[in-house]
Amino acid sequence: MKTRKEILEKLNFKKLSIIQEKTIEAFPKNQNLVIVAPTGTGKTHSYLIPIFEKFQKLYKKGLKLVILIPTNELVFQVTDMVKELFNDYKVRSFYGSMDRSREIAWLERNEIDIAIGTPSKIKEFIELGALSFSNLEYLVFDEADMMFEIDFASQIAPILKTSKLGKLILVSATISLAMQPFIKEFFGNYILVDTTKENILDITHYMIKTGTRSRLEVLERLLKVINPFFAIIFVSKKENQDEVYNLVSKLFNDVGNLSGNMPIRHRRNLIRDCQDFKIQYLVTSDIASRGLDFTASHIINFDFPYHLEYFIHRAGRTGRMGQSGDVYSLVGPNDHRKIQNLERRGIEFKEVKITRGELTEVKTREQVIKEEEIKVIQKVRKPKKVKPNYKKKYQEKVEKELKEHRRKQYAKNRKSR
Repeated sequence: MKTRKEILEKLNFKKLSIIQEKTIEAFPKNQNLVIVAPTGTGKTHSYLIPIFEKFQKLYKKGLKLVILIPTNELVFQVTDMVKELFNDYKVRSFYGSMDRSREIAWLERNEIDIAIGTPSKIKEFIELGALSFSNLEYLVFDEADMMFEIDFASQIAPILKTSKLGKLILVSATISLAMQPFIKEFFGNYILVDTTKENILDITHYMIKTGTRSRLEVLERLLKVINPFFAIIFVSKKENQDEVYNLVSKLFNDVGNLSGNMPIRHRRNLIRDCQDFKIQYLVTSDIASRGLDFTASHIINFDFPYHLEYFIHRAGRTGRMGQSGDVYSLVGPNDHRKIQNLERRGIEFKEVKITRGELTEVKTREQVIKEEEIKVIQKVRKPKKVKPNYKKKYQEKVEKELKEHRRKQYAKNRKSR
């Protein structure tokens, strides 16, 4: 039986993250769990570690843990994480385009301990009688907010109503309104572990206005300036994604293109290359902004996602687990309302421009005025000898000079119109 220290050594963890500490602390209580924390804070291991500790004391056979995940890519990722820790147990993944007949035949010959899959696939194999929840100890809903965007509840709710369930664990970056009725119906008196306010990601947001240039031209100029360790370039439209990939692959050698219509095996290999940092640039759609376990040093938004919530998830691929990260967003003439909406959500953008092969910050009008007025104040001489009311007289001189400076600036601005 492995101790907590041995488990962390096996995972190469120096210490637990905040969400991992709090989840492990709450886990022994005989209640369902709702775990909420930002992307990149270690949510998956926050439930895998305590479940593994419980598994070491379980001796009954059969399916004991089911992890439901919204996409094939996430199934592959979490399966690798589970196998690393649960290497003495039989683990099976269920995803789209798998050979159903062959899988059923395999399940008839083998008894598994852990099943990881998309809701639709798990439901399919339960209805076929190939999987059973009768001995289930733990049922996990990972990346739950993404599940409810694809109508997860209608897929799995009928099974939950007719099955004997163990401990329910819901894991999410946010709790949306769509999730709340589901939680209320199935989770009862649950424990909420929420570290959203404690996990502040170290991310700097930059915006580059495209002006009259095309996005491709601005992207090329940006890529020639920055030299990222590993950058993800997000593109909303499939046709634009191919154009961006063609451009980047002409400029650099180690470039990947992750799209939804790739064969599953190719996608899986590409994701592993990202995890091993075998490529420098990954061009992708929002498919890679949720849950995938690889960290980027830089994020580049070629355009803005259709739903601004995905902007947060895109940015969450960097600045993870105590590391800093940079996000560059190309801003077109019609994107300013989106910038305003994101600023209302607390995101602060620094505007930069590319000049002579360098990135320079664009100063706001207020910053320029402030700097000019500081220079005016510095020119006002302080008296060498301290006399009565010297502070008042000095302040009067400063105000007089500032007033004159502002009058001249106003006249200059009027003349230039």
